Formats: sequence, C-alpha cells, structure tokens
Amino acid sequence: MVALLPYRVPGLGQQTSPCPDRRIATWQGGTRVAEVRATRHLRMFARHLELAAGSVPKATAPWLYREAMVPVRVTALTESAADQLMSVAGVFDQYRRHYGQPVVAGQTLAWLTEQTSHRRLAIFIAHVGEDLAGLATTMVVPASLRLGSSWQLRDLYVVPSARRRGVARALVGAVRQAATAAAAIRLSVQTEPGNIAALQLYRTSDFVPVEDIQTMALPLQRDGI
Repeated sequence: MVALLPYRVPGLGQQTSPCPDRRIATWQGGTRVAEVRATRHLRMFARHLELAAGSVPKATAPWLYREAMVPVRVTALTESAADQLMSVAGVFDQYRRHYGQPVVAGQTLAWLTEQTSHRRLAIFIAHVGEDLAGLATTMVVPASLRLGSSWQLRDLYVVPSARRRGVARALVGAVRQAATAAAAIRLSVQTEPGNIAALQLYRTSDFVPVEDIQTMALPLQRDGI
C-alpha cells in the first residue's frame, strides 16, 4: 500500500504526496531541513505543483526541475498527410548527417515524396507534445515460400533532445502493431554489430538474431550499398 506523506511547501501550505519511499523532502522557508531521496512519483507530483517556480534553489534540489514525462504519440503518414513530409524531411536530414551523408537542400524531401508516392516506403512519426521527436520507415517484402509478405524496419531515428523518453520503443511498437494488422509473417531489422543501444532496444522488443542467413550485397554504384 502506498502511504500518503505530508510535507510543507512555501506558499502552498502542507501537501500530501503518494510516495512509496518514506524519506521525503521537507521545506520550511526555502531551507532544506531533512536529507532525502526523492522518487519519480514525488518528482512528478512536485512538477504538477510547480514547486520549481523559484521557491527552491535549483542547485539545492535539481530533481524538482526535471521535466515530467510527456506521452509519445506515434502516427503513420498517409497520402493525405503528404504535407507533413516537409518537417519529416528535416528530421531525416539529421538522421543522414548522423551517418556522415551530405545533405543538399530539397533533395531529401524529393526522395521521400517519390518513395512514399510509389508506396515503396511507409513512414511512422513520433511526437512528444507538439514536437516531432523521431521517425521510422518500413517496407513490405514478398515472402515467396510462404506466399505472404514480411515487413522490414529500414530506418529508425530519434532527435537528440527527445532521447531516453521511450520514443524509439514507441516507434518500434507502432510498426509492430501495423505489421501484425497487415498479417505480415515477420518484422525484421538490421543494424551494425557495434550499435549496442539499437541491439538492446531490438532484443528487448522481442527481436531475435537470425543465425543461419548470410547477408550479401552487390554494389551497383561506387558508393552504393
């Protein structure tokens, strides 16, 4: 059972917070009188009460100033949402720069427009609040032996300011749901062996390594992959 613990905040009087940790902060006149360990529950409760509005010094209680978790909203772009490709192209340019690719104005938007208009690529976008926080792209691949189709997660990127908020996991989850709804046989992804963060994300999202397949490529351009 979670205890309701009273504490006093300048200007707000005595408050009660649900907190499973009984070591909480007590404030009187802006002075700390007890050493505490604040939990996430208390931090979020404190944010809702706007405790960080200046009544407590940030250097003394930085946990009061941490932003509360904002839900991640993932949507799939459709042909009717093509006008959103402009903002998507900006994030996609960040993604390409991350991998050392040169960015030419208008080039990414034109490429995305071509790929989506011919339905070679589907795009999922994630918002945190009103901000575009990340994207994922997918493609459908025929599964000849099974007379079905499978999905590939081709690109996954989260803008630096939105990382560690569950954006990548929300995107992967939305792609998985869409692939399942489309009766795809499987959802696959590939990444570099050294991309530890991505591998951890995929493994904890139920992806498993495929040990008996060797991927090979025949470059048709000098820098083609």
